[in-house]
Amino acid sequence: MKEKRTHKAGQRIISALLCVTMMVSLSSCGKKKEKVKPAAFGPYGADFALKLAKTFPYRSAFSAGEQGAGLMIKKELEDIGYEVESQVVQGGEKQQVSCNYIVRIPGEGFMQRDSFGEYDEVHKTVVIGAHYDAPISYEQRESYPNYDGIQNNACGVGALITAAKQMFGHKYAYDVIIVAFGASSSNYRGASVFLSSLSEDEKKSIECMYCIESIYAGDKLYAHAGHSSLVEGNKYSFRRKLYEAYDVAYENSLYSQTGTDLYYNMSLLNFDVNGDLINDEYREVTRVRSDYSIFDSQSIPVV
Repeated sequence: MKEKRTHKAGQRIISALLCVTMMVSLSSCGKKKEKVKPAAFGPYGADFALKLAKTFPYRSAFSAGEQGAGLMIKKELEDIGYEVESQVVQGGEKQQVSCNYIVRIPGEGFMQRDSFGEYDEVHKTVVIGAHYDAPISYEQRESYPNYDGIQNNACGVGALITAAKQMFGHKYAYDVIIVAFGASSSNYRGASVFLSSLSEDEKKSIECMYCIESIYAGDKLYAHAGHSSLVEGNKYSFRRKLYEAYDVAYENSLYSQTGTDLYYNMSLLNFDVNGDLINDEYREVTRVRSDYSIFDSQSIPVV
């Protein structure tokens, strides 16, 4: 049974990570590409996700379980070879603390031509994040005796750790920031603290924030853009990374490689999602909030 569960989680984590890691690599055009089978990541991420869920099932925001889960993630990232930044997240009625765990991978940058035809080096950033806390507390254990938080969101952490492992030692044009968010179930406090810690220039440099959430259950993976993409004039520019995700899935034969496919979760229903009196195609964006919401609210493209 454990092998079946690990395989199921592994295939979905592999599918999500193929899209994210390939999109970060898209900027390296012009370099010689090695022909390798996509998504050959193995069960590493699934094993870590199941270990996290089993060891710390009740890891609500600011709890001892969340603290233990965070330290497990930090140690795993350090074992890979990263220097991990611990960012304190304060909150809770008793001024309890949580932590974001952050890895920064410097990029080589891009050459951009100005209006005079001169080329300047510019740096763009992608943020890849997943929260590691869960909404169920230790005090609720009798009501939820079998709870493990694999879906919310140990599976996302497994994908995040896999991304970190696959990226280690590689050079990308983008600056990459990998963040394990704490205190997500407290109004996404970890994501809010992280974004608030950036300067205005650092925020402007963010090309996209990829939020990995609830990828364990079900037969399909769904990707969405943020509510900012509903604003008139934003549809293409704020959904470009979403379209790239689908292109990656298609061009790398995601379904035949992993048995899992990527969908936009769209339908033919139309109504006004964001209250601007303009009808939107239902489920072009998700109505489920997560850490991405903090970035989306500041008009940063998200997937």
